[in-house]
Amino acid sequence: MAKNGPKTIHDFLELDSLSPLTVITGRHEFDHSLALSHAKQWFRKEYGEEGEVISEDGEKAELSELLSQLSSTGFFTSAQLGIFRDFTTSGTDDAQATERWLNERPPDSYLLVCAPTLRANSAFLKHLKGKAKVFKFDEPGYKEFYARAASLVSERGLNLDPQAQDHLNRTFYRNLAGLASELDKLATWLGDRNTVRFDDLLQVCSASAAANKFALVDKLVYGDRSGALELLEKILREGEQPQVLLATLVTEYRKLYTASKMLANGASQDEAASAAKVPPSVEGISSRCYARTNNVARLPRPKS
Repeated sequence: MAKNGPKTIHDFLELDSLSPLTVITGRHEFDHSLALSHAKQWFRKEYGEEGEVISEDGEKAELSELLSQLSSTGFFTSAQLGIFRDFTTSGTDDAQATERWLNERPPDSYLLVCAPTLRANSAFLKHLKGKAKVFKFDEPGYKEFYARAASLVSERGLNLDPQAQDHLNRTFYRNLAGLASELDKLATWLGDRNTVRFDDLLQVCSASAAANKFALVDKLVYGDRSGALELLEKILREGEQPQVLLATLVTEYRKLYTASKMLANGASQDEAASAAKVPPSVEGISSRCYARTNNVARLPRPKS
């Protein structure tokens, strides 16, 4: 665990107990959900059904209201976990109220505050420095996203063929919540089978439309004009709006052009893959991506 600065989701999931006051900042909603689930599981394991979980939303309630509920346990309640979501504050009133609660709180009473937009230099965190355990969940970077995506696949006992993996990772780049949802659908669809093929995406996933668009980009880059035209007609028949399709094609083309220029200028294959937002293979960057970015270098540069 990092000794200095806000802790990450990896540190949170290693916790074997909660601090009286925990504050989660950062905008990565998927990790916020993971942390809340982990906290509730620990609380239930520790206190069973006698423990009470109280949740409030910052858009509908004040933090002081939750603190008031946590100030005393009921006759049938031995412990409390208060969860306050979407917390925002610009002054010290909430910090002072929270400090008073910390000094007077009943035993086995915990407060977890989710504050996606709260900054490290906020009055709230400054006032409670040393009294709150603070975590910061930022959007995962390129390498972290693919490592965590692979973990989501492994946790569900699935295997992805290269084409299915490529399209899922490109469609849900930095969207772990969306990827987890699609993998759950696939696990149900496959039944006893555990290998996901590209055809499964077309049958099951909401990623199918995006998968078709990415496949169209590949056909254009590789010069498969007849295949591209056939796929284009299929996409339009399925109701895709032409302007949306055009935007996808232009965006993907620009990514690949950028990656190809990086390769030509001596960048590593891993750096080029990062620019193109495609999944690396075990060796670093897949040969398929390398061929794609080299081929696109022969295309004319897109106009700004």
